[in-house]
Formats: sequence, structure tokens, C-alpha cells
Amino acid sequence: MPATYTINLPGKHLGRDASAMSVGVEQERFILKHGVAPTCTDITNLLARMARKGVCSYQLSSDHTAGIATRTTPWGTLDIKPDGFTHVLEVAFPPVPTPTIFESMHAETWGYIREAAQQEGLYFSDIGCLPDHLPNEQAFPVSALAADRQGKLLKRPLPTRTFGSVMLSSVMAATHVHLPALRSSASTMALIPVLYSYEYLVPWLFSRSRQFRGHWAHCVRPLIYRDSFADSYRAAGFPVRVPNSLETYDQLVADSESFVRDYSFIVPRSFGTVEFRTACSQASVEAILELIGLYRAIWQLALLGEFSAVPDSRSHFYAVCEHGSAVVDPAAQSDLERLRTVSESLPDEWAVFARRALSRASQVAYVFDELLYV
Repeated sequence: MPATYTINLPGKHLGRDASAMSVGVEQERFILKHGVAPTCTDITNLLARMARKGVCSYQLSSDHTAGIATRTTPWGTLDIKPDGFTHVLEVAFPPVPTPTIFESMHAETWGYIREAAQQEGLYFSDIGCLPDHLPNEQAFPVSALAADRQGKLLKRPLPTRTFGSVMLSSVMAATHVHLPALRSSASTMALIPVLYSYEYLVPWLFSRSRQFRGHWAHCVRPLIYRDSFADSYRAAGFPVRVPNSLETYDQLVADSESFVRDYSFIVPRSFGTVEFRTACSQASVEAILELIGLYRAIWQLALLGEFSAVPDSRSHFYAVCEHGSAVVDPAAQSDLERLRTVSESLPDEWAVFARRALSRASQVAYVFDELLYV
């Protein structure tokens, strides 16, 4: 097991004060040119064009061939870079305390990116997974690390399952949410099983991936993770044994045969956050804020030690991914009601987005009729 995967959560981060909690977001979006992946030169030109306009700084590095653009904000550094491959563009927003700040930062940043992309002949596709693999010669790793990981993934045994993919890193785009860890590492890790028990709500309410290679499901992206790793790779998707301490987390990694990295959906990060990775790439800032609102409400229940009423969280999670609302039962309705109640304890500016997220439960058919390409 690589020593770098031992998590030591720093003690400087926030505790139970919901009003003071800052939230970070990593937003990935597919970026294409003439229906295929842009080249490294295309992405370099995109980032350099923004730098020339003075909206960011830009630098190439020996281990990142397309470069990274950064913006300095009052809340920290904002990074814009291809994530692993040239056709997945990621914006990593610094943690901010209010939805108003995030909405403003999001609109300004993507305004700059869209303008530069249009001038470079690039466009975005806001879906959670591509309908099929790009041909290998069209998927360009953007760093030595990405190329090394992809090489290891290509060499691993692939289970014979419906949604399995040797190129999983290049076919998916996500919106990740970071919430600050508690002061105590032990207390933070004790939350992880509770958080996982509600995670089925995310693919149910925020799916933007309906089919892959001719196979359809309610939310395909988590199923690609499930089907792309052998059972002996423990740190992937929704773990069979969810860690509840630093020791059990390290054991999860150690028990993962031919370990490449932790591909689990809820991960404690060494820089003091808990990262939520289940959600598909979201098409709008409103959807991202609703996703954050849902996670903040779930976090409040986790602090209270209140597990989901669903009896088998992992099985229910993947059943929702496969079938959607058809498997929603009275236990899930009980979860929704508790989340509605606890959302009232959030600051008003976040509570409204939590309520909107929960209201999606009665509008799921409408949500998935939305236009998926913009």
C-alpha cells in the first residue's frame, strides 16, 4: 500500500457550525471539437487565450502537457485544467461560504471559458458519460500521471459485466462536492458509513447519464465504476465494507488488488475535506447548488448519527442506479421527510437549495427530460 494513501485529516477545519461551513466544488465537463477529443494544442490554445485576456494566469509544466490556468480569488485559487484527458475539462472552485458567492464565481469563470472555447471551435457536452468510447487514438492523456494510471487500468482484469470499461476515466464527467472535515479525524471517519447510507439519493435525483454502449439505466456512471473493477479491488464505487476509521480506510486500500488509486464515491482527503464523487456532471449552477444543499442536509443527519431507513444501502444504491424511482419505497420516503426537516436547520440561503433538491423526488421524470447537450 502506498504510504501517501494514509489519511491524516488536519485539525484546523470546521466542526458542527453549519452557518460557517465552506463548500468546494470540482466541475468536470466534456469538451469536444468536431465530435472528437481536442488535441493538447487545442486545450493549450484555449487556456492561453484566456491568459492573454488577463482573466487567469497560465503555465505549462513538465508533467502536464496541456498546462493549467489559475485565477486568484478572495477565497483561494481557482484551477482550470483538463482532467486526465483533453476532452474532460475541470474547474476546481475554492471553498466558499455562500451560494451567492459560488453562483457569481461560476458565472464569471464559465463565461470566460465559453467565450474562449467558441473562438477555438470547441463546445461542451453536459452529460455524465459518453455514449461510447472514443477511439484510442482520439483520447489524449494530458500528463504522465494520467498516462500511467490509464496504462495500469488497461492492464487490469476486466470483469464481464454490462457497463464495464477499460477506458472508464475517459468516458465519464462528474461534479464533486467537498465538505470540511471535523476537527477530529476519528469523528470524521465515523460519519462515512452514515453518509453512504443516503448516497442512493444522488443518482436518483441528479442523474445525467442514461446509456453507455447501447445499454440503458437510470444512472449509468456509478454502474461503470461498479462493473469496471474486479471484486478484489475494494476501493472502488460503493465499497462492500465502508470504512469507519482511518485504520479501516487504510485497510480498504491495502486490500485492493493491483491498486491504482482510490475510486470510492466518498473519500476523506488529506487536505481536510470529505469528497463526494457520485454525481454526474451537472448542467447548471442551480443544479450544483441543489446538489450541495442535499449534501449539507445529509451531513446534518450524519452529525446526529441518523442512518438512512433503507436496510441495505449498497444494494439499494445500485438498484436505484439501474431502475431509478421504480425502487423507491416507504423507507426512502422516510429519508426524504427527515431531510426536509433537518434542512430547516441550515442557513436560509442553503436551505432553499436543499428543499429544491428534495422536491426533485416528485419531478424525476421531468428532470430527465431536460436537454442534455448545450
